[in-house]
Amino acid sequence: GHEADRAELVKLKTAYETAMNTGNFTALKAGLDNDFTYTTILGNSIKSAAEFEAAYAAVQKVIGADKGGSYKVAINPAFGQSNFWKTASGDEFAFTRGTSDETVVTADADKAGAVVKKSNAFGSLWFATAHKDNGTWKLVHAYAMFSKNPFSDAQVAAFAASLQKAAAAAQTPATTTK
Repeated sequence: GHEADRAELVKLKTAYETAMNTGNFTALKAGLDNDFTYTTILGNSIKSAAEFEAAYAAVQKVIGADKGGSYKVAINPAFGQSNFWKTASGDEFAFTRGTSDETVVTADADKAGAVVKKSNAFGSLWFATAHKDNGTWKLVHAYAMFSKNPFSDAQVAAFAASLQKAAAAAQTPATTTK
């Protein structure tokens, strides 16, 4: 009995994929609840559309997108197993889960200046909660964790540190010397 609701949740899934695969966050921003939070597979906490976009930009910098690096994700939701709940006060929530198939291609210049690309495929398990706001489903919280992690703990730690450094640099105004 929740076919229309599931169709709306598919729109949120598509908006997420579009944002992460292309950098276009327009549809995703419209689908985020005012109290939105997202815990990434690296344990980072994202609390707004602006933070989401900043994290995306940091990832693009770290993977060398300017040299041909890329990140792609395909979300595999279990919408048929979503749970829908209505509170006594009339608030409606949807709880769903699924997996994702993700590929990161890093690109960096070697000592001779040639671009070297490395591809890593991995997956994650995720859980999401949506809230119906004036008849429209909005993503309230999402949590993701590695399910197929090809990276060592040291690689994950180095990548997380690089993301934090890139995010901090993006928030610090550039200074110029005269």
